[in-house]
Amino acid sequence: MAAVNLPDTTITLAQLIPAGTFQPPTGAAQQNLPEFCRIAGRIQNHPTSRIMFEVWLPTQTANQRLVQVGNGGFAGNIQYGAMATRLREGYATASTDDGTSAAPGVPASERLTFLGDFERLYDFKGRAVTLTAVNAKMLFRTFYGLAPAYSYFTGCSSGGLEGLAVVQRLGEAFDGVSAGSPANNSAGLFTQAIWTFQHYQKISTKLQLVHDAAVAACDTLGDSVSDGVIGDPQRCRFDPRKLLCKAAEGPECLTAEQVEAVRKIYEGPVNPRNDRKTGEQYAPGMPRGSELTWGASQGQALGASQPWYGMVLHNTLTFDLTTFNFDTDVDRALRLTLPYGAQVTNPDLSAFRNHGAKLLLWAGWNDPLWSQQNIVDYYEEVVAHNTKTHGHWRWDARPPASPIDRTRRFARLFMGPGMGHCGGGDGPNVFDTFAPLVQWVEAGTAPDQIIATKFINNQPAQGIAQTRPLCAYPDVARWNGTGDPNSADNFICTRHPQRDHHHDGHGRH
Repeated sequence: MAAVNLPDTTITLAQLIPAGTFQPPTGAAQQNLPEFCRIAGRIQNHPTSRIMFEVWLPTQTANQRLVQVGNGGFAGNIQYGAMATRLREGYATASTDDGTSAAPGVPASERLTFLGDFERLYDFKGRAVTLTAVNAKMLFRTFYGLAPAYSYFTGCSSGGLEGLAVVQRLGEAFDGVSAGSPANNSAGLFTQAIWTFQHYQKISTKLQLVHDAAVAACDTLGDSVSDGVIGDPQRCRFDPRKLLCKAAEGPECLTAEQVEAVRKIYEGPVNPRNDRKTGEQYAPGMPRGSELTWGASQGQALGASQPWYGMVLHNTLTFDLTTFNFDTDVDRALRLTLPYGAQVTNPDLSAFRNHGAKLLLWAGWNDPLWSQQNIVDYYEEVVAHNTKTHGHWRWDARPPASPIDRTRRFARLFMGPGMGHCGGGDGPNVFDTFAPLVQWVEAGTAPDQIIATKFINNQPAQGIAQTRPLCAYPDVARWNGTGDPNSADNFICTRHPQRDHHHDGHGRH
């Protein structure tokens, strides 16, 4: 295996790891692993690239399937824990650091300077993953003497972006992809964090007031249950002007400036030149019901948006965010980074669809890092594009009536009310997307719902607070009105009639 010849690749290690406990170079020791062949390599696809990857191939327990796992944040490490999970299940597995670990001589505190090297930026925005996918398949074929029976990709956050990158750019590489909370719209999400943070500072002391009012107005929308979580935030029209102070400012009301700040966060960034959303760089606003998460915009603005825009525009990791120009800075950064894969937003998934592959998208409505209306809008664009190019149906298979149902043949979206980023939050937030994906790909059983669990205080040891189905969008889970509202058994997935005009294949809400 050490001698396998791969494009632009050096195999740096090929070793047999005995069954039991394995201590990877970073992170926790991984226990109860089967024996496997561990291969590590480096991809040098341009002069400054430093893409590291690993492929683990089980020797005794192989199920003849390959799973590539995704990263989080700005990556920079191999995901050993996620690889170990799949290896225990019999899968061969692969991971890459996205080429974003610090270059030699660069201190860890300056690792994100890679954002200013647009070729390395491209590696981070999906290219490292697509190159690793090609290598992993070749190594699999060499080791076992045949191709994987099925190939999968699974990831959340940056891993969700990576999942969409392979779906959009290597449509025939994977048979099934699970992409959670995908950071696929860089221009939108980094801009939104700065926007939310600037307005959040004006109302930071009154988030509970706004949240309580929004929930009071919309709690039962969608799910028909008063449970402190808005079941269908898209239908919530709560207006913060209802909280405007009638006289002097006090803790139970909002000043005119605070009302405007809340309204701006709900609206999301707009171009100040025309007060409009003129492109994907102006992301949707934060959903109603997410108010208690807005404080996370500070960490996101300072820790993610600042280095992103700083390196792209000024070649510095820090700059004064109050000087950020929501017109010219946003436009220039988009123009500079677009040729380097920064926007993983192509709605044309026809190669993936025609390969017979399945895409399972998921996100939480109360994601604190950016508005997950973003992935709903992207899914609507996939629906619109799929309407124009839905391919050829078998003569005996009458196409479903609606564009959304045609799209759901190969791509489904599941939104978690009250759920945070890749999990957590006030709503049911623990669920498995991988097993339903495998069932869909290998048995043809498409998931109409995925059961999510809410643990007491989000601590599994404390027991289950409730279970609830997450429904394939645009359906939402609605209580049947009689059984225990904390049991998923008493909910049905249903589509709101006012929604129908949204799904005629003509794009966004």
